[in-house]
Amino acid sequence: MMSDFFLFEGPDLDQLIEKALKKLHLDEKDVEIEILEEGEEGFFGLGKKNFKIKVIPLVEVKLDKESNKKEKLDNILNDSEKKDSDKANLIIEKTKEGIFISVLGENKGSLEDVQNIIEENHISNVDYEGVKRFLETDDTRTKIAEFDPDLYKDSEVIIELSKDDMEAFLTVTEPDGGNETKKEIIMEKLKEKGIVYGIDEKSFDDVLIDKKFNEKILVAKGLEAEAGADGHIQYKFEQDTENKGKMLENGRMDYKSISNIVNVVKGEVLAELIPPTEGEPGQNVLGIEISPEPGKETTIETYMGKGVELSEDSTKLVAEIDGQVIIENEKLNVYPVYVVDGDVDLNVGNIDFIGSVLVKGSVLDGFEIKAKGNLEVEKSLGSSNVEVTGDVLVKGGILGKDSGLVKASGNVEAKFIENGNIEAKKDIVVHKAVMHSNLKATRILVKEGKGLIVGGTIKAQDLVNCITLGSHLATKTNVIIGIKEKILKRMEEIDAEVAKIYDDIEKVQEAVDSLENIKKRLERLPDDNEDKLTKFKLLVSQLEEKSEKLMEERDALEEEMEAGHSGKLKVRDIIFPGVTITIRKGVMQVKDEIKFSTVLYDEGYLKINPYS
Repeated sequence: MMSDFFLFEGPDLDQLIEKALKKLHLDEKDVEIEILEEGEEGFFGLGKKNFKIKVIPLVEVKLDKESNKKEKLDNILNDSEKKDSDKANLIIEKTKEGIFISVLGENKGSLEDVQNIIEENHISNVDYEGVKRFLETDDTRTKIAEFDPDLYKDSEVIIELSKDDMEAFLTVTEPDGGNETKKEIIMEKLKEKGIVYGIDEKSFDDVLIDKKFNEKILVAKGLEAEAGADGHIQYKFEQDTENKGKMLENGRMDYKSISNIVNVVKGEVLAELIPPTEGEPGQNVLGIEISPEPGKETTIETYMGKGVELSEDSTKLVAEIDGQVIIENEKLNVYPVYVVDGDVDLNVGNIDFIGSVLVKGSVLDGFEIKAKGNLEVEKSLGSSNVEVTGDVLVKGGILGKDSGLVKASGNVEAKFIENGNIEAKKDIVVHKAVMHSNLKATRILVKEGKGLIVGGTIKAQDLVNCITLGSHLATKTNVIIGIKEKILKRMEEIDAEVAKIYDDIEKVQEAVDSLENIKKRLERLPDDNEDKLTKFKLLVSQLEEKSEKLMEERDALEEEMEAGHSGKLKVRDIIFPGVTITIRKGVMQVKDEIKFSTVLYDEGYLKINPYS
């Protein structure tokens, strides 16, 4: 027989403990004893109250069921020698039909065993004939007393609190012939203990329905206080910018279009201080509020790095300059230069930066760089698309492979250019050679090393200056100087538009001539055709007027072109055959070598002067 605990009751505490230990066959060191109710002597027998204890075994309780030899009741009554009854396992059952004694196993024990269990259960109206019958016969269950309501015990409700008053536990003892407890009784006991919060009435079903007696059941749980959040910094920019590429319209993945740069502009809010919160209070099962632990303060200045300033209200970090945001050692920094430690390849991807870019390696073929500043490449620049608002400096060469485009609002400087397409609003400076490339700039200077320009088309607004132009193989090389690109482009647009107008006039005039021939032959036209003739004549007039205005615009542009800088070509060594030189309206196709020359525009023609 095993249980979580056993309840005992008696007038004397020491005797009660002794009986309990004897009943359980345990030593005092093997149990925990809790006094549930103190006994009272009363006054002249009035108000007397027994001790009530709870005994919790610390080891397994084993009740011996081995058989003992029976003895006749008359021998037991007449013989003073008592038999060892430690092995008897007797049970008292209290029912409405009466009180019964029964045994588990075969050993019924002695009369002393029976007397002990009768005393323990406070049975006074004992039928000793029934006792005799129980001991002398093979009956395992015998009635030994009539029903006595004073001996019947109802279930007892025990409520216990955890040390922190956050949990309440219910234990209900098994009734001894009496009534089981009810929900109302449990609620009343909780109320007596002051438990008002977090009561789980469904947990009562463990006892009321599932009959889990003598088990500790959690019936109420408090609400833990929620600690406040610490003060922290909330970033106002996307931190995780890495991606695997961009899906193109054709379904292919562009792995070069990865983004790992966070661009910010001056005055942009980078981070905001979020103050700590107070937290949410809790409540124990006694209904007492539990104060939360407030969050810890932090200071925004801790996160302020280079290129970052504090807002006027000291709650925000603001970009002091345009540039890239980088978090280093938990500090926010804004750097005006984006540095690539190696090559621009698939690990870096295309670059779109609000400041300047420094590439410590090379820019591989097929990548794009956009920068609102300068671009410096320490090695070579491949077939790439580059667009910067400042200067481009390539310490190695530009290898365009007849594709890609380099555009700069400032200067472009490189060691050499081969099969490249370069546009600069200011100067293009090349230290060795330009080969089979298309260049456009205000000035194009190739004055060091070989100083060679060969192949391709070279366009400059003011000056082309080199050492050698063309090659002895008569490689086709075009040099165009002094022509303003915007004006030239508009003149070309006007020419195309006027050509289309003349074509439209010719078609409409044919319709007019046809209708007039019909009118001559018939002396009149139907009303609808007469209206058409009138509209066609008006249209011809409008097209001619539009053409005249466009030609006037073209003449004005030509005059503006004439009024511009004359432009100049300077070649310190040789201009080879195969070179075509255009300066403003003057065109020269070189047939023979020209040495040490300066080519100028002079009243519609090109003039060759000595190099100076």
